[in-house]
Formats: sequence, structure tokens, C-alpha cells
Amino acid sequence: MIRIVRSAVYLWPNATSIRLNYITTLVPHAGKRCLSNREAIMKKRVVGIILGAIVLLTSACSILEQPPEKVDVPIIEPIVAQVWSGERTDGYELSIDALTDIERLEEYFKFYADFDESSMRLSLVKDGKWYRFDVQNNELINLHDSTSWGKAAVDGNSISVESSVVLAGLGYQVSKSETLTLMTADEPDSIRVTVSGEAYSDHTKTQKVTLENESGIWLDQEESFSLVLTDHKGLLWVGESGLEFAVEEEVLEEEQQLKPLLIAWDLYGNKSEQEYHESLDVIIPKWLSLKAEDGTINDLYRPLYHENIKKQGKDLWVLVNNSFDPELTSSVLNSLEARENMIGQLIDYALINKVEGINIDFENMFLEDSDLFVQFVAELSTRMKEKGLILSVAVTVPGGSDNWSIVYDRDRLSEVSDYLTLMAYDQYWASSQTSGPVAGYSWVDGHLEELVKTIPSEKILLGVPFYTRIWYETPSLEIPNQMKVKSKSVYMASPQQLIDDYDPVRVWDATNSQYYFAYFKDNQLIKFWYDDEEAVGRKAQLIHKYNLAGIAAWSLGFERETVWPVLQKVKEDIQ
Repeated sequence: MIRIVRSAVYLWPNATSIRLNYITTLVPHAGKRCLSNREAIMKKRVVGIILGAIVLLTSACSILEQPPEKVDVPIIEPIVAQVWSGERTDGYELSIDALTDIERLEEYFKFYADFDESSMRLSLVKDGKWYRFDVQNNELINLHDSTSWGKAAVDGNSISVESSVVLAGLGYQVSKSETLTLMTADEPDSIRVTVSGEAYSDHTKTQKVTLENESGIWLDQEESFSLVLTDHKGLLWVGESGLEFAVEEEVLEEEQQLKPLLIAWDLYGNKSEQEYHESLDVIIPKWLSLKAEDGTINDLYRPLYHENIKKQGKDLWVLVNNSFDPELTSSVLNSLEARENMIGQLIDYALINKVEGINIDFENMFLEDSDLFVQFVAELSTRMKEKGLILSVAVTVPGGSDNWSIVYDRDRLSEVSDYLTLMAYDQYWASSQTSGPVAGYSWVDGHLEELVKTIPSEKILLGVPFYTRIWYETPSLEIPNQMKVKSKSVYMASPQQLIDDYDPVRVWDATNSQYYFAYFKDNQLIKFWYDDEEAVGRKAQLIHKYNLAGIAAWSLGFERETVWPVLQKVKEDIQ
């Protein structure tokens, strides 16, 4: 498969104010003088203004990844561009500020960072590696080997770092510089910065990068600017404004045809003698929960249950939830120490009990904790990969409430986990005031169509329900033409008993690809959309339409045994 990133130029609006402490340092290169001329007619005389810029550059530094032992982080001096006007009179310098807000670097260089101001510690995850730093005497100290990663400045809950040093430590490299063109503006106190020329990056392979933009960025003469060229990307920043230059690139990836997984959650996880269907690959018992603000989790493990699973050739992933407590979850996520404590417990639990994976099921979280949840998963993923463990994260479909849906940054979560277990059910939930199916086919299909546009399909496990919701509607006594709606969820076998007992109206619902049933009892309209074996199987077939990783069923104990042969045929793609 060939993935192409097309050449593009992006322009951010100029900032209303320029702040020096938000500018990055220029990655040093070997440069040359570039002269630009611009003539302007001002009133009745012509003034020729020539602006020259000499950018003094140092040689490219040797970039080292973090090895087990001490890291020698290169020392990179700040760069100064000397600028003159006219016949090189009235000269001044454009300084390159050495410090950059970590959030800006995080955005452009796609890592995961969180600064904990209470402990003065920075956590950073990049390419599966977890870096942890202390801020000591305005320096960033790597806790792994006590080396300095440059200067740091703390302002409340934000931190600015020497971008060139940090990027060098993370493994970025540039081997040849570009040409900067600086031109005067109509106003004598401002200039325009544009970029042109070529660069060569050796981060992964030699790749020519062409940078050119005539629009440029306006800045005051004595303001700072910054240019970083690295990893096939050019970034020019002036205060809050920026130009980004992307390069056309071809990346070859090997296609792998993997057999779909069939996994099932186990809500109770307490049957140590149960026989499982041969098609099941993974079982996820709901054993672990977050219990305290210091990140403590409960330590539930059932060895006989696990032994029974192993005898039948199944893998065990253990679910850990957040007790659906947003306050508790927020306290843990906002503390680096608590996150580290929880991660340590999960890794120890997995290794001691010899389980193959962990399934994170955090629900009902504050929207403002969305980034911190991604940070936690990114940190956990580094330790999981070190130990050869599988990490999956349960997410709902997009478009719901803040706490239950919008809080999930699904794209970024997919980057730092092995799988997303998509809970593609509760289309109409328990407290809904409108009756409807648990998971209508078109609803599931539509969400998958959107998700695979931004998330690798091979990372999505499609959740299917082993339950149906029965709806009870009665006329409202307070509001005209209004029905009061209540519901309850029942196991897969229960609706069939209602069908046998009450002989309800049966109508095929083509949109939802399942049968709708309705009947009257005790002045109530009772109805349901039946998720029987066939309905579940039709939804499960979507894994082949979108090349998904497999199927995740909720939950063991809810199903009829006749559903397993249906899912086995789906898994093996037998029509």
C-alpha cells in the first residue's frame, strides 16, 4: 500500500501581538547571504530600501536516541540574524528565542506531553518511549540518566523548553539549511519574512524538501522569528503566527492479512468451569477498578477462572474501569505521580498473573481531561510494549455527550494503543425518551464509515450487543400528544419468550436491518427491536466491509449459544 502526503502550504493568521517567549530556536545549518530589493514610492520621492540578512549558522548536530545509558545531548547556541537597511546603516539584530512552549512542539511533532506543576515534572511520550524530566534550577533534567536537556521556564501550569535540544534528544536531524529572504514593508518599522530554498533531512532517509511561500509573515523589526526544518517538515514561527511547509513523500507499508479476532467481555468473570466456543480468541473479565486518588486499583484475580481459559486455548485481557467517577478520574489523570502509580500496578498485575493484555474502560470523564486521558494511555503503552502486552481502549461512537463520547480523542488514542474496542451499541440508551434499537445497522455502518477515514481500520474491534432493550410507552397525563417512555435491557433469549407469550406485531425494519415487534398490555404499548443471532451477525459482517480487526461482544452470559456459529462464520468469512 502506498500512502502519499501531498505538497501543501498552510498559513495561520498574523497575531495581534507578538510574544518573544513563544518562539522556538532555529535548528543550526550552514547558510548564505540572501539580498532582497524592494522599491516603494512614499509621497513624492522614491526611497530604495535594501534589506540584507545574514544568518549565521552552525553545523548540524549529531542526533542520538535515548539509549539505556547516558545520553549526550548536543549543545546548540542561539542564532542571530543581522539585518541592515539602505547602505547598511541603522543595523539591528533579530534574535532567535531559545524557549518554546511544550504544547506547541507537541502539536507539530506529534508526541504526548504533560507538565505537572505540583511536582515540577514533565512526562513525554514519543515513538513508544517514555521520557520523564525534573525541572531543576531552570533546567530540564532527564530522570533516566540525570542529563540536562536544556533550559526550561515555568509559567503556572505551562512549561517552555529549548526546542532544538529537546528535538535533538528525541532523534530529529537536519543536514542542510534553506535560504531565508527578509524584505522590508511599506511601513519602516516592520519587515516580511519569507522562506525559499531546499533542505535535506536524514531522519529516516534522504529527502529533498522545497520551501517556498511568497505571502510570508509580517513582524516588527525587533521581534524574533524561528525556523525549524526536520523530519520532512518546515515550520516558520513568528509569535503566534506560523507557516507550515509539507513535502510530498511516499511511504511503503507491507500489507498483512490477519485473521479477525473474536473477543468477548465477561461482566461477572466468575465461572471457572464454563466451556467456551472454539471460535473465541480472547476473553476480557471485568475485574479491575480505579479506587483512590493516588491511582490505587483493586487487586481482583481468579486463578481457577484463568486456568480454565488457558486450558481451552484462549487469551485473557483484563478490563480496568474508572468506576465511572469523573471526579476521581480527574484527580488521577491530573497527577503524574498517580498515573505512574496506576501504570506500575497494572504492569505488575499483568506480569504476576501472566495475562496477555489490558482493556482500559474509562467512561464518564470530564471533557477537559481528554488530553490527559490520551497522555495516560500513551504512558501506559510504553510499558506495555516493553513487556509484550496488548493494550486496548474502549470508546463509544462519536457524537454523544461531553462526558460519555466527545471526551474520547479517538484518533490520538488509536496512535498509542493496539486496539480500540468500539462500543457500537446504546444508540437509544436506558434513559432515552424515544424508543429505538440498541444498535441499528445503518447507525453502526455510518459511524464506521466516518471512523475509518482517520483511524486505521485494523485497530478497530467492532462491539456488538448480546442484549435487547424493551420499551414501555404510556400516554402522558401532563403533556398533550406525549408518551412517557421507560425501558429495560434483557438478555438475548428474553424477547423470544415475549414473542411466544404475546404474539406481537412483527415488522421488518430495513433501515436497522432487524425485526421490530409491538403489542399492548395493561394500557401500555410494549415494543422492541430484536437483536437476535441474525441481526448481530449482519452487523458483525461490517468487519469485512471495513477490514476491521475483529468483533467484541458484550457480554458473555447474555447470549444464546446459537449466536456463536453465526459469529464463527463471520469471522471465517463464510457466506
